[in-house]
Parts: sequence; structure tokens; C-alpha cells
Amino acid sequence: MVRGTLVVGGGDGTVASVAGLLADVELEIPTGDDLPEGALRLNLTRGGFVGIFALGKGRHRLFGAVPSGFTASSNSAEVSHEAYAEVPSADIQRWLDDYFAVDARIRSTRWTALFRIHSRIADHFRSGSAFLVGDAAHIHSPAGGQGMNLAIGDAFNLGWKLAVVTTGQAHEQLLDSYEAERYPVAKTVLRGSDRGFALETASHPVARWVRANIATRLVGPLTRLSAVRSAIFALFSQIWIAYPPSPAVADARIRRPGPRPGERAPFGRFWVTHDQASVFDVCGGARHHLLLFEGPTPDPRSPSRRRILEGLLAQYAVDITIHDVPATEPTLHARYGARSPLVWLIRPDGHLAYSGAPEDLHRLRTYLDRIYIRQAAASDQKDGESDHT
Repeated sequence: MVRGTLVVGGGDGTVASVAGLLADVELEIPTGDDLPEGALRLNLTRGGFVGIFALGKGRHRLFGAVPSGFTASSNSAEVSHEAYAEVPSADIQRWLDDYFAVDARIRSTRWTALFRIHSRIADHFRSGSAFLVGDAAHIHSPAGGQGMNLAIGDAFNLGWKLAVVTTGQAHEQLLDSYEAERYPVAKTVLRGSDRGFALETASHPVARWVRANIATRLVGPLTRLSAVRSAIFALFSQIWIAYPPSPAVADARIRRPGPRPGERAPFGRFWVTHDQASVFDVCGGARHHLLLFEGPTPDPRSPSRRRILEGLLAQYAVDITIHDVPATEPTLHARYGARSPLVWLIRPDGHLAYSGAPEDLHRLRTYLDRIYIRQAAASDQKDGESDHT
């Protein structure tokens, strides 16, 4: 049985006494103060963070933490741990007036939800043939808005593995790597979002003073710096996620320049070949791809290397497409640490699975045998299934 573990405020087992509020409303905003469609405004207030997102045609989404006295004074029922509660328009207007610093009137309220912030993670993401993904596996505070990306990452990670296992292309043990890879990621995101939410909503007088007098003056200038913007993008887009200790990737202890197995495949473009398409354009779809780097200088042995690799890969039931990266693509060679001929195997979820010299066929074969099924074995497995039908 898969059970849930509460992880709040450093894992002390207590539920944070913080409520959040979402509301889709139509606003009447004076000219000059309105937000263009798709724009987002965030405020750090004495009660925590609040935000307003322009949906277009006068519609806006209000979101953020609500002060402790808000639910008590609201005419709505006190929000429980299990359910969402509706909030009257008058209370939404009061919240808007007191915390958003926007001179606006609510014309109509389309949808509201007052909810208690939870942070929980299941003890396991797999129990036999049952798997947990997304909110069924973990829930956390909305700080950073990382829940959707985290859930999509779970689903894609498990989805491609189920696909190759159920079609007889990979060993069933591959499914064990789902929890091994995604559980540490979920714990990291929960810990980070909880800390961020605690800083945003802390009621201590010092924390409130810092938010009102320091943070509000620093956020704007800092977020205009390209380095800070890149760091924020990397954090919230979750491209930092890596699986180096995973049983589904090659030994990452072999150190080479560039990325390591388990990391996300670095972005880069084919400037000479493939019409300047990116690596993800060329290696797209839910397939396996193998990048064959020629090395920094043209090598007459490159065609024979490819033929040998094609012969090896053809022995396996999984479909792996080879892409040549010639010496005329120095930028990609640098991104992938290819100072000499090198191969990189990219999984369907965009993470690197294996790296090695193209001549090291024994090591590549050993890795493939650990994860994937050879053609003859796959045929025998299908014949056995047919005999039982």
C-alpha cells in the first residue's frame, strides 16, 4: 500500500496555518493602470505575496496568500483541509483593496477558491503494478508555480518506460527507475517551494519589514539582470533536473568534459547541417536518439563507425536513430564535451543515458543489454505470448 507523508516547514509534521486564494474576476481598472493581456504583477505585502494575471477582455486572475484573519471575517465557511471554499465578491474586493495596490473595482466574480496550503509526498511512487504521478504522488505550496512541470515530468518519465516495457523493447526492471529518478526530484521541489512560501508569508515583524522595505526594492532591479533571469528560468522550468545515480543511465563516475549521463541533453544548434535546427528539433518525439560526434577534425573512419554502430543497434528491439555530428559543428562538440569521437544516447524524455567512445562497443553493448531486449529475445517473448492466447 502506498501511504502519504506530510512534509511541511522542515518536516516537523505540522500543517502550515496559511490559506491561499484564487479568483477569476472581471475588473474595472482606470486607464493607465491596466495590465496588457498575459502580463503578471506580483506584490510583496504585509500579509505575504499576491499576484494579478491579465487574462484578457477585462478578466484577471487574483492569487496569493491571505492573512490569518481573512477567513474568520469572511462570510464563507472556514476552509477545511480537504475542500475548497467559495468566497463572496465583497471579501474579494476587500482583499484586492488592502493588498494589491491596484485602484480597481470588481464588476463580476466568475470563480473563487479558498484553500489550505498542504505539502505532502507519498512514501513510494510505485506499489506493484500501481504507479503514482503528479498530485497523487506529491503536493506542495504554489510558490514558483512548479506543480504542473513536476507532474508533466513524472508522466513523461513513466510513460516512455511503460511504452518500451509493454511492447517488449525493454526489461521490466526499467520501471524501477521511475521512483529512483522522480522521488528525489519531488522532495527537492517540495523543500524549495516550502521554504520560498515560508519566506513569502512569514508573519514575524522582521520578515514583514524586510518584505515591505527591502525585497520590494531589490526584486525589480535584480530581475532585470540577464544572469538572474536565466537562473530563475532554469529553476522554475526545472531544466536543472538530473538523474546521475539512476539505474537507467550509464555510470556517471567516468568523468569527461561536458555533461554527465542522467543530465538533460544540452541545447544547441546544427549550424551547418539540418538547416540550423536545434538538437531537440532533430531528436524530437518519444524516441531514442544517438548523437555520433566525429571529433574536432574530419575523420575518414566516421562512415565505418556509423555502420558498425548501426549493426550493433539493429540487434535490439528498441528503435534508436543515429544522427551524425560532423567536425563542422564545433559548437555542438563543445556543448557535449566531444574533444574526440564520442557517442551520446538521448532518452525519449530528453535526458542523456549513455556516453562513450564509438569504438568501445563492449561497454555500449553491456549498457544496452542491461536496459533493452535483443531482437531474438523479443521475438521469443512475443511467440510465448501468442501461445497463451
